Amino acid sequence: MLHHSRVNNDSQEFIHLGGRNTCLECPALVWVLAINRIVDPPIIVNIYRWYYRLQILLQEADERSKWEISVERTRMRIFASARSQSVRRTSLQNAQSRKQSLVAFAVAVALAAIPVSADAQELSPEEEMARKAQDPLGDVKALMTDNTIAFEAGPNEDDISYGFQLQPVYSMPKASYNMIARAVLPILGLEPGVVVPPIGGEPRPEDGSQWGLSDSLVQLFFSPKSDGAVKWGLGPQVSLKTQTSDRVAGPGWGGGLAGVIFGGSGNWAYGAIAMQHWGESFEILTLQPIVLYNFASRPGTYLGYNNSMTYDWRAKSDDAWTVPAGLTFGKTMLLASGNGLDLSVGIYSLAVRPQAAARWQLKLGVSYFFN
Repeated sequence: MLHHSRVNNDSQEFIHLGGRNTCLECPALVWVLAINRIVDPPIIVNIYRWYYRLQILLQEADERSKWEISVERTRMRIFASARSQSVRRTSLQNAQSRKQSLVAFAVAVALAAIPVSADAQELSPEEEMARKAQDPLGDVKALMTDNTIAFEAGPNEDDISYGFQLQPVYSMPKASYNMIARAVLPILGLEPGVVVPPIGGEPRPEDGSQWGLSDSLVQLFFSPKSDGAVKWGLGPQVSLKTQTSDRVAGPGWGGGLAGVIFGGSGNWAYGAIAMQHWGESFEILTLQPIVLYNFASRPGTYLGYNNSMTYDWRAKSDDAWTVPAGLTFGKTMLLASGNGLDLSVGIYSLAVRPQAAARWQLKLGVSYFFN
């Protein structure tokens, strides 16, 4: 009984050291314990005790190693994720930086491509005079002329017609706006059967050539003062019945509205004049585009388009439009007195024209600007 009790006590110690399944894992444990009763000191038991302690330590180390590996893998995944986010963030920042650089480059190219405004340039006195002469809303006092010789006119396209316009211009600057008064005094020389588009109406009667003063036009523009590159003006216009004969008659008594927009950029000057006029048996829309290029190498010299297109509301659809296509070349000179002289010549083909109107025009301009 004493021997059996010793075995049970040693088994319980082994069970405590090795866990609940220690005896099941070591079926020879009973024999070992029996032998251990004979051997003194209990060497076998101590060996097994150390052995199981070593197993426990190895298991704990293995579990600790697995836990450390798991922790390291988790740390590496977190690090890799953070690094990936950092790389993506850096990539996005680089992409944004490249995009901003491209945008800045595009803006720089666009700004470089935009010509410097005329006001920002240092213009010579001749160039300044030329810009004033080209500006319908300019602060000038001038006596301008517009002379048109129209070829291949009439029903047989073998006639020549003449149009001479005297245009006094007087600008009156005010505190917040400019007021520009302009008059047009037309003198016409017409052959029988010729249609004159700016005046409109039916072909001239078949009773020989006729020269005379046609109906005059007076315009008054109000233009707000502005520091911008583009300015505009609006105002009324009236026609006066100054015709010396029915052969050279124009709108007669009448009135209408006129508008101007004008600006410049670099060597370019551009704008337009639009007029709608109603008179005696007369209803005509006039559009005058102005696009001129000023040569920097030859101050005061310019080339471009400056002519009038008309639409006769009362004419047949095929005869309503008159559209000239061509170019004007001119030179503005600064005289010793400080006044200016502008000379121009233009050649235009009437790409669209009424029946019996001229096929092409030679335009000559002589204008004098007072200082």
